[in-house]
Amino acid sequence: MTRDFAQLAIATHPRFPISAELWTYYHLDSATYARSATYARSEFDWGRCLAYHFDRGVPLKPWIDLVGRVKDWVEVRPEMRDMIEFVPFYEVGLDFFTQCKPPHDDGYSTWHYDESLRVGDCRPPLQFPEQIAQLRRQINLELGPPPLEQMGKLVDKVIRATFLAPCDSVFWLDDGKWAVFQPKISATVVQVWMRFATS
Repeated sequence: MTRDFAQLAIATHPRFPISAELWTYYHLDSATYARSATYARSEFDWGRCLAYHFDRGVPLKPWIDLVGRVKDWVEVRPEMRDMIEFVPFYEVGLDFFTQCKPPHDDGYSTWHYDESLRVGDCRPPLQFPEQIAQLRRQINLELGPPPLEQMGKLVDKVIRATFLAPCDSVFWLDDGKWAVFQPKISATVVQVWMRFATS
C-alpha cells in the first residue's frame, strides 16, 4: 500500500528539514529507511538518502508526470539515452518521494560550472567544458523547432531549464555521461501543466 509522508516519518524519523520551492527535504538514515522500504540500491547511492515532502502547495502527481515526460523524451532518442542517466526514485508515496542524495560535495553539476564561470570558484575537471558543450549541442539538435501544443511547450521548457541552464541536480560522470537526479521544474510550470491536463 502506498504511504504518505506522515507514515514514512513514523517509520524512518527524518532529520534536518530544508525548505525549497516545491518541497521540504529531509535526511533519512539509510539503514533505517532500508528496513521500511523495498528497493534496489542505485549505483549513484553513496550511503545517504533524502525524502522530498511536497508540503508547499504543489501536488506530487503532476510533478511526477512531468518528470516522466522529460525521461521519455530522452529515452526515445538514442544519442540522448547514451549520454544521460536518470537516478531512480526509491519510493514514490502519496505526497513524497525518496532518492539517494546528490553528490554536492564530491560531484560536479552544471550549476557548479556556472558558478565557476561567474566567480572563479568550483573549478571544473579538465574534460568538463568539452563535455557540457557536447551535451548542449546535442540537446539543441534534438529539440528542433518549438512544439505547437501547450503541454509539449512546457516539456520543452523543462528540458531547456534542466540541460541548457545551470542545474544543481544534473551531474557530470567520469565516463562522459550525465546523471539527472530531478529535472528542473518550477512550481509555476507544475501549475500550468495541471491547468492544461484538466482542460
